Amino acid sequence: MGDRITSEELVEEAIVDGETLQVVRSTWRDAVGLCFDVYRSDGTCLTDDGSLDDHPSAHDLRNLLEQARLTSHFCRFCGKQIPQADPPRIISMADSGTSPWYCAGCWDDRRE
Repeated sequence: MGDRITSEELVEEAIVDGETLQVVRSTWRDAVGLCFDVYRSDGTCLTDDGSLDDHPSAHDLRNLLEQARLTSHFCRFCGKQIPQADPPRIISMADSGTSPWYCAGCWDDRRE
């Protein structure tokens, strides 16, 4: 918890398209109101661009998950989503219709 956050509380777990999403409510020191962040079960934050001012509806959760899927990269070998903290690597030649992305764990300089 950051020094400006006074409390964080898990307020909902929802299953959307087979994925468990967690809604966390935070209060901030010297700030009015609450904010809500949404996380995947692996800890990936779906509201990195800015917390929500209101508790998200089921429709909001679905939209956040859909947006994350559209902007996410998945590793060609292990199939896991590549976290933003670990920039994906791309192979120069990939067959049409296949993912050209590799996570750090599967990357091998010889594949470049």
